[in-house]
Amino acid sequence: MKLTEQKLQQIIKEELDDLMGAPLSPEEKEKSDQSYEKKMRAKKMSDILLDLQAKGLTKEQIMLLIQQELDKT
Repeated sequence: MKLTEQKLQQIIKEELDDLMGAPLSPEEKEKSDQSYEKKMRAKKMSDILLDLQAKGLTKEQIMLLIQQELDKT
């Protein structure tokens, strides 16, 4: 069986689609973006908390700082 260039391109495209998944709809992309943003905010918050703990702040001191920031908004 001879493999044409067109058939080879089709096979490659199908394999890539399988590996990468189907393209997201606009609604799915928006949900995915929102989820990613939430994960990034949570990671940043976690990094800040770990940094404050590494500086020797107690849980109570950290909670007080957080409450003061929340009260500003």
